[in-house]
Amino acid sequence: MKQVVYFILLLTLQFQVLAQRKIRIENIAPPSHALKINVLSGFVGTLNISYEYRLTQKWSIQNGLCYTQMIISRDPRKPYSTEGFQYLLDVRKYTHSNGLLNGRYHQYFLRYSQFINKDYIQDSLTKNKPIAYTENLHGITLGWVYGYQKTYQNKYLIDVFCGIGISVPTCFNSSPSKDFLKPYKVRSFESNPYTNGVNLRMGLKVGYLF
Repeated sequence: MKQVVYFILLLTLQFQVLAQRKIRIENIAPPSHALKINVLSGFVGTLNISYEYRLTQKWSIQNGLCYTQMIISRDPRKPYSTEGFQYLLDVRKYTHSNGLLNGRYHQYFLRYSQFINKDYIQDSLTKNKPIAYTENLHGITLGWVYGYQKTYQNKYLIDVFCGIGISVPTCFNSSPSKDFLKPYKVRSFESNPYTNGVNLRMGLKVGYLF
């Protein structure tokens, strides 16, 4: 009889422990922050880091910074490189969410871009002498993306997305001036889609939740 009583007491105690554990788990707030890096950006010489913060069950805001550096030639007489940075402000709405940074989403974004491109001219007009020139580009992009973010163990995530943006140039200048460069028919970077025109935005991000 005593063994039966002890068994019932032990069983009751185990159920009580499990119930308390369930209550603690359910009351733990889900992560509201995520730090991510775009693994595809490295293929174009860009470091892309973003930080997402959950506002409500369905809405979040994401800030991103990108730094690009591609140096083809270090010869000061024949420079050829691209360097610049971008700031991105993303407003994201999850279509099906239970308060987690998880699921399909629509995202509206604003991007500010600045690039410095260096190149050179060398032809019969320059008497085969290389002439270096530099272009400064600034632009603002508005766009939309659709994506899916999957979280694992409330610690890690994978974020896949694709969308489109329209860029409007805010500033462009070159040194020497465009009038000086006009006879040489140089290939200008003024039509860079990140600062002027239509461009795709896509990525594969991995990140950490906290």
